[in-house]
Amino acid sequence: MILGLGFGLLIGAAWTVLVAVDLSVFAKDYPKSQPLRYSVMWVALWFALSSQIGTFELLSLPLHVVPWLIQPASVVGVFGIELLLVYSNLYLASLLTASSQTLCKGLLKALCLLLFWVTLSLLLLKMGHSVGRESVNVATVTPGNLLPYACGGRKEIIHVGGRLPCNGSVQRMLELTESVAIDSGAKLVVWPEAWLSGFADQASLQLFLHKELAPSVRRLGIILTVGVTVYPSQNIAVTIDEQGQVVSVYGKQCPFWVAGERNTAKYGYPLFDLPFLVNSVRPELAVANSSVIGKAGTLICYDTDFPSTAREVASLGASIILNPSNDWSAMRNHFGVSVFRAIENGIPVVKADGAWDSAIIDASGRVVASFQSIEPVERVLVGEVPLGGSRTIAAILGDLFAMICLAYVVVVVLLSLKGVGEKLRTVVEGWTSRRRQTLYAPILEGQPQQQESDGP
Repeated sequence: MILGLGFGLLIGAAWTVLVAVDLSVFAKDYPKSQPLRYSVMWVALWFALSSQIGTFELLSLPLHVVPWLIQPASVVGVFGIELLLVYSNLYLASLLTASSQTLCKGLLKALCLLLFWVTLSLLLLKMGHSVGRESVNVATVTPGNLLPYACGGRKEIIHVGGRLPCNGSVQRMLELTESVAIDSGAKLVVWPEAWLSGFADQASLQLFLHKELAPSVRRLGIILTVGVTVYPSQNIAVTIDEQGQVVSVYGKQCPFWVAGERNTAKYGYPLFDLPFLVNSVRPELAVANSSVIGKAGTLICYDTDFPSTAREVASLGASIILNPSNDWSAMRNHFGVSVFRAIENGIPVVKADGAWDSAIIDASGRVVASFQSIEPVERVLVGEVPLGGSRTIAAILGDLFAMICLAYVVVVVLLSLKGVGEKLRTVVEGWTSRRRQTLYAPILEGQPQQQESDGP
């Protein structure tokens, strides 16, 4: 709570400064452009903040529930959506004090903009980025608990205000995994972040995987991604392929530093091949190692809050992102950021949480399967998603749009400083002039006045 209040005060102070800067440069001479100026400043502010705290707090994030309306995120990214949302609200607010004629014209303009936006979004949705691509059956396994040895002998732990039982077992997770593989045909299965823990080093982890998980994975013919912690502070995701071999070890790039998390194991963004074996549309072609239908990448929980991480994975050629996560009750809508990452990059995201929220999201941001729960629950999700296709414009442009907004703010701040300098110089000169008159007044008053000459 204190941390949230601190962030709120920081954001409020920064916004107050930006508004003051805008007023110092433009005063009230350009009221029509004020909604756009303020929208650009808002985006610039949050772009700067997002490098540290991510995009979960953006005003546009709740729009993840209507993916058909936010498809232009594949062109302008989440900050473009944020700009439009803020501008629309500020523009409509500016009409409240307008004359009836101006109000009617303004509402007509707003309606035309809305129709254009919806039409564009629906066209982008229809075009898609996965047309003609192979599809795969994916699954998430949520235990709703922790392993006993991860709790230090306690029956439950308090996880950010929520109670999480410590009665989990690897055997139960394997049973759930077997059920989604055999009964539902899932070929890519994701377990939560940091669910396996207590390993002293990588060697002990490899031994555990080889003895406890690899045989089941090999027997089921699936690809399994699991979240693991290794002493002292390694937060990683390990992927075992259908042959029982470890094909990827990914280290969390963006630890949740707000809660004191750190990660010493970072290995970049490794990808691994998806063989025809995982294809769920043409099983007759499912011959192991015959060919590949795409590549998969991994991100862990908080990584997806940052557009740059998913963009990096997509730029390397990933067709799907597997996302082990570990949220808490109050964050049970966290997969909203995954919807935006999917649209921005045109690739599906499979988010497996430990207890509160999991989701399978296709490349257009549509939620194929999901759940949200206030209380920790055991749950499995299964869904079929087409693999990602061509790169989106947003993925190619990166942060260019937001950086333009930031550059605008920098220019306005510099102009404001110049104006402040000129005002300060005027004040100093005025004070100096008055001071000079005060100092020399006695001398000047003591001098005889020059008589005007009447001429010769």
